[in-house]
Order: sequence, then C-alpha cells, then structure tokens
Amino acid sequence: RRLLDLRNAIDRPWMAPLLAGSWAGKGLRLRLGEYVGALSRLYAGIRAVSGADVVVDSSKIATHALILRQIPGVDLSVVHLVRDSRGVAFSWQRQVVRKDSTRRLDHIRRYGPASAALRYLLYNRLTESLPRLELPYLRLRYEDLVASPHVHLKRIVRRFGIDPREGLPFLDDGSVVLGEDHTVDGNPMRFQRGRVPLRLDEEWRTGMRAVQRHLVTAIPSPLLAAYGYPVRT
Repeated sequence: RRLLDLRNAIDRPWMAPLLAGSWAGKGLRLRLGEYVGALSRLYAGIRAVSGADVVVDSSKIATHALILRQIPGVDLSVVHLVRDSRGVAFSWQRQVVRKDSTRRLDHIRRYGPASAALRYLLYNRLTESLPRLELPYLRLRYEDLVASPHVHLKRIVRRFGIDPREGLPFLDDGSVVLGEDHTVDGNPMRFQRGRVPLRLDEEWRTGMRAVQRHLVTAIPSPLLAAYGYPVRT
C-alpha cells in the first residue's frame, strides 16, 4: 500500500518538471528517495534471479523513466513506440475486461475522444523530452514494427549496443512466440503466451465515427505530421 501511495504521488505526468530538475522540496525528495530505493531493490532482484543483462520495462509514462534514471547502476535507454492517434483513441474507447483484476469484474479505463487526444499530446511530448536529459533514445512507429519486426527489433538492439548476431528466434513469418514475463497490468493481450499472430490493428478506419476522427486528428496534428502520419481525416 505504501509503494502504491508513493507511485500515485510521484509517478505522474504533472510531476515531470520536478523529477527532471533539481528543485524538488524536502518532502518530495524524501518520498522519491524511498520509492527509488524500493525500485533499486526490485531491479537488483530481477537481475539476480534472471541473470539477464538487459531488462525490458514496458511502462508507458515518461516520469517512470525519470525515476529509473536515479537508480545507481542502471544504464537506462528509451524506446519511444508511437502509433497513429486515431488508433490510440479508438483503442482507449473499447470496453475491455481486465484479466489482472482482483475484483470479480473490472474494466480497463476508457477515455473519450478529447481526453484521449490531449493525453496523446501530453504523453508523447513528455517522452520526446527525455533525450534532453542525455538519455539514449529511439523512436519507432507501431505500424512499422508490425510490418517488419525483424528489421526494427534488430535496429533497437544495435542502437543500444547489444549484439544481434544470435538472431531473434522467437519471431517467424507473421507471428511471435511469447514465453514467460512478469507483466502485472495492462491490456489482456499482454498476458498471452505461446504463438501469437502479428497483425496491424486498424479497426479504427471503419469503426470510428467521423466527428471523433476529426477531433483526435485536429488536436494532435503537429505530432501526427512529425511522426509521418496523414493529418487529413
């Protein structure tokens, strides 16, 4: 409960200026130190048990990266995976039952078009700011990754100094073989195991109402253009 309270107080987008700077007050510094200490022990345990040199943390909010970079001994790199805002907004409107819930029936949080568009702007702008803190950074489009996973996964590992000569044995034509991981939250597809087909999810093209599409195109249009997506609906 204590760690959840710390996370809810610290690991939030509006805390980014304080986490990135050096002007946090004493109270925040104490809470941040406690939270960083807990994460430090967690990551040390992950490395000790797994023997892995690289840990993939699938967290999505840039403030988590700002916290992780304060852990002694962690060599942090960032992969910024972006997607067309219309696909993101459409996905956030779906009613999806959570498989990780401790309650009888719970759903993943949903956002309306305006809220989704603003969050898209905020989350991506914050993540784009991470290279200013001299963090190794690579941006990649979801659509490109699904279309050519071998190419882009090798690009990722090369970018961060990992030798890709062993190949990517979990990938084959049109599917990926997923083993055990330790995901604790998120879309149910994150919990799948075994062979999973890779396919581009573009249901938004036919399933999204025109007024919603216009809204989630207009608000983040500068980012769409920068990421190479069409800004016409």
